[in-house]
Amino acid sequence: MKPGSRDIKVNILITGEELEELQKHTWSMVEAFGLDRRIEQYKGKRPIGFDGIWTA
Repeated sequence: MKPGSRDIKVNILITGEELEELQKHTWSMVEAFGLDRRIEQYKGKRPIGFDGIWTA
């Protein structure tokens, strides 16, 4: 699914214990196309961008 015209891209730096915990749970993200793979490969050195954050 492509981001909509009103969606916002958010860049987040995730490191340390938060990154470890997130990577432990990537198996449950199989329905989020490509997100599981991106998080598994993420090293926490640069911010990771997420498209499609809905605005109110």
